[in-house]
Amino acid sequence: MKLSDTHVFVGLFLTIFLTGSIIGVGHLSSSDLSNAITLGHAGERGQEAFKNLSLEASSYIVYDISDQKIISEKNSTVQLPLASITKIMTALLAHEITPHEKAITSNPDYQNDIQSQRLKKGEIWSLSAISSYFLVNSSNGAAASVAESFGSDDFVRLMNGEARNLKLEQTFFLNPTGLDESATISGA
Repeated sequence: MKLSDTHVFVGLFLTIFLTGSIIGVGHLSSSDLSNAITLGHAGERGQEAFKNLSLEASSYIVYDISDQKIISEKNSTVQLPLASITKIMTALLAHEITPHEKAITSNPDYQNDIQSQRLKKGEIWSLSAISSYFLVNSSNGAAASVAESFGSDDFVRLMNGEARNLKLEQTFFLNPTGLDESATISGA
């Protein structure tokens, strides 16, 4: 299957976003990206195209899906905090292991989380509805409520198992929200 430039752009964006690298990508113009993508289909010339880009990200990886090879990378194996991207795994796993209409009781016990303050303790939500809520609003209380419905520690173990199944070898979760555990330990 030949991928269009749009597919490559979406893949590039998601790769940069999911590796925590969108911080400081201020010097990447759309014409630079377009040229790099076009040249990216030309093998070695594609690698050269990325050398001239001014990316300020601390880490990134550009992968050619068609040729199944890395075109360009910087600190691609460094573990970085995932923050709220962790909630994607929380939703993915919950929906894989239980019916979408499973009843979830909200328990918004997260201070300084304005999105969780909108939840009322003891409200009953379907898994689908509360997952949509925490994914759209980045609600830590809603994400934690889902994990608590399975047993939080067990759920986090399952999240790490799913990361291994997906070959996300540099990914390790400590909680279902991505909140930092302390000043020196990130939540994922």
